[in-house]
Amino acid sequence: MESLQLINAGWLSLVPPLLALALALGTKEVYSSLLVGVFSGTIIYEFMLNGVGWDQFVQAFTLLPQIMADQIGNNAALLLFLALLGALVMVIASAGGSRAYGEWVAKHIKSRRTALLLTSLLGIIIFVDDYFNCLTVGAVMRPVTDRFHISHEKLAWVIDSTAAPVCIIAPVSSWAVAVGGYIGDGGFSTFVQSIPYNLYALLTVFFVFYVCALNRDYGPMYKAQVEYEKGRILDQVEKNAAESAAAAVGGHSRVAFDPRVEVAQHAVDAKMNAAKSMYADRNAAEEELAQSLDESSPSATEFDKSHRLKHMLKDEADLQAAANDTVDQYHSLEKTDKGTIWDLLIPILVLIFASIWGMLYVGDFFSGNVDFGTAVGTDSITGLCIGACVAMAVTVLMFLPRKLLTLKQYVEGVSDGARSMVGAIMILVLAWSLGGVCRYMLGTGVFVSTSLESAGVAMVWLPLVIFLVAAFISFAMGTSWGTIALMLPMVLGIFAPDNSLYLVAIGATLAGAVYGDHVSPISDTTILSSTGASCNHLRHVSTQLPYATTVMIVCAICYVLLSFTDNPWISLAVGAAILAVIVPVLMRRTAKQNGANEAAA
Repeated sequence: MESLQLINAGWLSLVPPLLALALALGTKEVYSSLLVGVFSGTIIYEFMLNGVGWDQFVQAFTLLPQIMADQIGNNAALLLFLALLGALVMVIASAGGSRAYGEWVAKHIKSRRTALLLTSLLGIIIFVDDYFNCLTVGAVMRPVTDRFHISHEKLAWVIDSTAAPVCIIAPVSSWAVAVGGYIGDGGFSTFVQSIPYNLYALLTVFFVFYVCALNRDYGPMYKAQVEYEKGRILDQVEKNAAESAAAAVGGHSRVAFDPRVEVAQHAVDAKMNAAKSMYADRNAAEEELAQSLDESSPSATEFDKSHRLKHMLKDEADLQAAANDTVDQYHSLEKTDKGTIWDLLIPILVLIFASIWGMLYVGDFFSGNVDFGTAVGTDSITGLCIGACVAMAVTVLMFLPRKLLTLKQYVEGVSDGARSMVGAIMILVLAWSLGGVCRYMLGTGVFVSTSLESAGVAMVWLPLVIFLVAAFISFAMGTSWGTIALMLPMVLGIFAPDNSLYLVAIGATLAGAVYGDHVSPISDTTILSSTGASCNHLRHVSTQLPYATTVMIVCAICYVLLSFTDNPWISLAVGAAILAVIVPVLMRRTAKQNGANEAAA
């Protein structure tokens, strides 16, 4: 695309990205929104370059496949890595290594704190893909956390907080190559350099381990944990009562039969079952049951109650449907029960070290003529492909001879894994095309930066603005990948690579996109996290929001500091210190308020 003539489209250069953004926010559909944005850009380009007419419109249309084919050709190695990574993830999931990790943890942990920390650690280990992370950590660790009476809301938060925030700072992941592709030439090296500037992801990881180590909660999460523990106690009391009743009947002890009591009990049981069908945990079911049976409200007619119950069921079904395809695909895998923990760890470790070796080999490091940093940045994507191929070869040698998988199962896993990346590849190609139109055809970035400078806007405040805007867009759309695809072309146009705020702006874009995705009720990873933890989705969103927003507010403060110091390590240290101080305060305050409420009751 660099061969195309760059024109000065003025304010019209803003139309493609803003139109794509508006459509994405309105329709919640990224693919068509990006495509319309690209097409609007080619129309503006042709009309301004050659005049308005039918022939120019046809030429603008024919530019679409040319631009996309050009982007695919220039980034073929990146697309290959995504397909290989999807295949590797699916094969590892089928080998049973994650199940073995759960069994090992169940045998060795002795406390709730350790259970939480090892759950977080598993989320860190499975950094290559967020979907794999959400479903695997939930399925493996839920029996362990249930054993230590950890609420499903808390488990869902741990899963969600170690999925996207970890993947976005892992150099060997689907997220890394995607962001590197959005950036363009030298994109992977730029992404790695921007990791310290992604304050939200890094501080979220610190926050998760810190809260788990303290083994306390605040806000709605505290209430959810208390309710969960009370529910477990109630379950045990009911179980003991049932056993006592059975013993009494066995001893010929009789109780007078009352048909009214029997009918009433059947009605309550039916409504409890209906509520439980909406919620995975007992306390949420009891809350909704109490609302539906609230006889004290004069306005709560039988029709109102029935309508409210049906409405809740419909909302829950709609939300759950968003995750069904991915969950079904995961659970339909033929996962062996003969795998060990090393079947999870070894392929991932091989992927990391073989990828680094591949980068060094392609960069001619071993000749002794090139330094480490230069070699790694020469052709990093090809090095990642080499690492993925080596890891795939290792899985063949590990899984097939030991009959963890048959050859047919292995090949089907590779095929299914590669297909699972089609959606990501589509977003990438369309985002590359939109970025190319803005950068090489219309000059969007030049226009925006020039306009800001002429208006006297201080560039030092832009990273904070970018962080907040990206967070809002990602929250509204429910996708961090789509947000990054829409935001980065404009951000890269505003900040040149030699600008001191270049990496800060990229980090702020990624951080805002991950926060918005983290707290959005329509985000795929949020839905999958609640599904993996068997937690009601809306309760997961409501309990997680204060935790994620605490980190977000601290990040906003730190981005202001970062813009002036240009030192991410100072900002990270300040952010961690603030969290270390305020979190215990919030926990004590919540415990005090809860104690006061119980005393008043």
